[in-house]
Amino acid sequence: MNYSTFIVKLLENPQQSSFENNIRVTEVVAEFSTKYKKSKKSRNTVRVSAWGELSDNLMHHFQKNDFLVIEGILSLRDNYYHNNSQQSNKKIVEITVTNFYPYFLNSKTLTELNSLNVIEGSKKDDKNNFPF
Repeated sequence: MNYSTFIVKLLENPQQSSFENNIRVTEVVAEFSTKYKKSKKSRNTVRVSAWGELSDNLMHHFQKNDFLVIEGILSLRDNYYHNNSQQSNKKIVEITVTNFYPYFLNSKTLTELNSLNVIEGSKKDDKNNFPF
């Protein structure tokens, strides 16, 4: 099993969908933090998917440009997101989330979580956006 932990930045707002049995999944594209210069050929992105209650938490409490620590199962998948007319054998990296934690939040998300008393002990007037 490829169980891993990463710090990622959300590149888009999470999108939630559901299946017949009211099973929910939230997917979002995220980017790995790197110290080296990115090349055009190499992208440091990953598709993150969360199921059930984790799906709801990801969908309702986080948004684009938030940083999260995610734990999950790493897998390599065929790229089903390409247009069918463009037959592509590209692979994408996907992480199925088993747990996640806020790492660095944008000010809008931090204000929202503070108002919901999700983050206990954090001060609303802190100059940094760290929730701990």
